[in-house]
Amino acid sequence: MNDKRKVVYTNVLHHNGLQWLILFIVVFALYSKTLSFDYNLDDYIITDSLDGKVNSLSDLLSLFKLSYNQADYRPIVFISFGIERLIFGSLNPAVSHGVNACLYFLICISALKLFNILFKQEHRLLLLFGILLFCVHPINTEAVVSIKCRDNLLSMLFGLTSTIFFIKYFEEKKRAYYLITAIVFSIIALLSKKDALGFWVFSFGYILFLKRDRKVFYAVIVGIVFIIVGSIYSYVVDHTLTKNLSEPLLTQVTFTENPLATNFTFSNRLVASFNTFYYYFTKLTYTSSAKYYYGYQYYDVLTAKSISFFIGILLFIVLFVAFVYAFIKQNRIVVLCIIGLAGTSIYALNFFLPVAGIIADRYIFIANLFFCLLIVYTFRFVFDYLKIGNYHFHITASVIVVFSIISFIRIDAWKNFRTLIDTDAPKLYNSYEAMRIAASEYYDEYKLTEKPADLEQAIMYAEKANTIYPGNVLVYLLSGKFYFNKGDYNNAIQRFKIAAHNNDTLSEALILIGDIYYASKNSDSALIFYKKALTIAPTNSELINNISTVYYEQGNKEASLEFNYDLIAKDSTTFAAYENLGYYYLAEKDTIKAQYYFKQGERFGLKPIPINQRN
Repeated sequence: MNDKRKVVYTNVLHHNGLQWLILFIVVFALYSKTLSFDYNLDDYIITDSLDGKVNSLSDLLSLFKLSYNQADYRPIVFISFGIERLIFGSLNPAVSHGVNACLYFLICISALKLFNILFKQEHRLLLLFGILLFCVHPINTEAVVSIKCRDNLLSMLFGLTSTIFFIKYFEEKKRAYYLITAIVFSIIALLSKKDALGFWVFSFGYILFLKRDRKVFYAVIVGIVFIIVGSIYSYVVDHTLTKNLSEPLLTQVTFTENPLATNFTFSNRLVASFNTFYYYFTKLTYTSSAKYYYGYQYYDVLTAKSISFFIGILLFIVLFVAFVYAFIKQNRIVVLCIIGLAGTSIYALNFFLPVAGIIADRYIFIANLFFCLLIVYTFRFVFDYLKIGNYHFHITASVIVVFSIISFIRIDAWKNFRTLIDTDAPKLYNSYEAMRIAASEYYDEYKLTEKPADLEQAIMYAEKANTIYPGNVLVYLLSGKFYFNKGDYNNAIQRFKIAAHNNDTLSEALILIGDIYYASKNSDSALIFYKKALTIAPTNSELINNISTVYYEQGNKEASLEFNYDLIAKDSTTFAAYENLGYYYLAEKDTIKAQYYFKQGERFGLKPIPINQRN
């Protein structure tokens, strides 16, 4: 290509409209096929939460009372789906996938807008290639294709928009509405997902390190604004909105999600953060592929003797040195990319809090934007430094093509829960939570289809989870239920007994064993386990009913009466005992006594029983 044609070609690519068109074509080419995809893992968080709740515009306000899977408060996400429901009459996976793809396109052009404001006209082609690399990056596929990950898309989109107005306030005429708009969009971003706080860190770093004129004054002002806005946000959310939620927030991370949760010491956090930093580096460079979950046993986050720990330290040092050097040289791109990379990922590094899954692809969705631009710039810097020709765009274009192919293939895995599990699970056999999720999903499908093959898949994944973590309770209970449904009572009893052994305060496993013996017509063994369970859960009404029923069906009417009278003597408010006595006397044709005990039970919580059902 001669110099004249090269200048024309470059100038054409610099045109905003053409750059937007290129991004649209790329997003459409990758994600348009998701319009035919179904719901997938965890999408029930949305569908179940909104079921029957949005039938008019006024109902949208009620969504502010919903918790996000009892883990966080993200009302903007629900409102976006509520609007979908109002427009289209119901939630539809095709529509939801289409909206997610559109949001992703808006994120790409918003990121391009932000970078153009920050770096002016001098690097427009480089910025475009950075955004293109982000656009096709395989690690982003989960955030776009998983419907419930709209929280990531909205927090990033509104966070970018907020940052654009904030930067415009300082780069252009300092108009108050720029700052006010930035604050409003920032709050909307936080109400989508709290990872939007990373944009605050980015904005503060921009002021502190790159505003030469009165930067200390500006940094103080910005810091004060962030503190005030953050305080108001925290007060309103924590003391007003979340107090009225239909379900309380349960933010505790379990051991199987992240072993750091049960040993959150400073030294462990430090070790975990360096390991996590390395793990994320492999995701950003895609030297380790995307998976639907990681968690306990997949990554050894607490070891200080692994390659991941030492490489994590080395990577941190390299990044820090690069930042210092770039700051001295006033290299805006490197400085801001490192600030953005650190600021938007620091919450997920297992230092300030243990995060579910140890790592997750979606946790570095925002950080990936700054990493992609940093990589593109690094290619150019290396080629310029070595003076080996202007081939950095060729290298970047090659990576973009390779990542596009990987993403195109990866997206297919998200067609439905089967394709995702069947694609990822064989590579996750050492992840307890991944196996638990796979087992649960296949069992839920079995309950709909009643296909033995689905039940066998559930059993297979459950047994792998039990092998990974023999001390668990949950999956032993699940696998016991699976075997019970299969009619394999011996294996079911064995799994329930292990669950009871692993947690001797668990009544559910003992009750289930009793249920199996009862179903097997072994009422004596059923009674033994029901009574053991009763010592753990003495007020369990279902258990009380079971014991009374077994006594009566054995023909031991005196034992049935004595059992219920003893319960009332110990606690006169035990409505299940009154219910049992009511049915006992009803069966004995003594309707007066039956009515008396039913009414006594209703005084203490027994739901009124229609006369025609008292038989």
